[in-house]
Amino acid sequence: MKKHYLIGFAACTLVLASCSSKNKIDDLGGGKTDDAISFSTSIKDSRGTAILDNTGLQAAGSFGVTAFHSATDQPGPYMGAADAGAKIIYKTDKWDYDKPADARYWPDAEASLTFYGYTPVDGTKRGAAPVFTKDGGMVFDNYVVPIAVADQEDFMWAYTSTNKTESGANGVVMMFHHALVRVNFKARVTTSTLKVDIAENGITICNIKKKGKVTVVPAGTFSWGDPTAADVPLLNNIIVPSNLAKIEYNATTPDQATAVSLPTNSVMLMPQEFAAWAPTPGGTAATASGLGYLKVMCKIYSATAPVTYYH
Repeated sequence: MKKHYLIGFAACTLVLASCSSKNKIDDLGGGKTDDAISFSTSIKDSRGTAILDNTGLQAAGSFGVTAFHSATDQPGPYMGAADAGAKIIYKTDKWDYDKPADARYWPDAEASLTFYGYTPVDGTKRGAAPVFTKDGGMVFDNYVVPIAVADQEDFMWAYTSTNKTESGANGVVMMFHHALVRVNFKARVTTSTLKVDIAENGITICNIKKKGKVTVVPAGTFSWGDPTAADVPLLNNIIVPSNLAKIEYNATTPDQATAVSLPTNSVMLMPQEFAAWAPTPGGTAATASGLGYLKVMCKIYSATAPVTYYH
């Protein structure tokens, strides 16, 4: 679920918001030969960064897919493996198998298969490999969201259950969903005579969960949960890079304010709950609530008077 968080301080409000784009379905042609299983893609409810539609997905170049017989007693994967999906790559104008040996054919016209997809295929940065089972679905345990914004990836998942007759000329449509939430920042003031300067690297997102467990069950439901291992700190701080923070806002409504983060380079987080910052009497620490919160270094000042306020 997309969430919006309002963090108010003095005369300025900083808005932390997830972003969404309209659903888009394209790239539905090509690749189907005889009884070979072919693929097309669509993007659902974008919450990610650069991959907002099929053009972005095609540019990413590949996704992994593992499939099981939906109704038979065959427990093993029909396509792909238990620890890695068959790699599907984009070739000029269609999706195709990276390795011909990974290609599979429909058992018969009415035999239903359950497909699990994910991208990116390379799991170096996320530190978690998928595990596929017929009864458990697709699981990425101990999934890590890098704290360094430059290392973050737009992780997406897909699920569908279909047969040859239902898939038709378009092949198996893999509808990809974004697993992470992208956040942007906007600043606003209560009057047009005030301005806000955000310090260099002045926005810190604190107590952020960076490790979790991704599960897509055979019914197609997606969820985040606690990881099995806790060998790295679960709570971390993200310093929003200066190139994602513009300064000198002068807007009395959020719509007038300029977004700090850009759609192609934003902070991505696991879905999680935020709380208001509760400083100690010394003003240096927050209450150990275990929830995420924002810390902002800025100055709010009048455009017509030499008075400067720091918060």
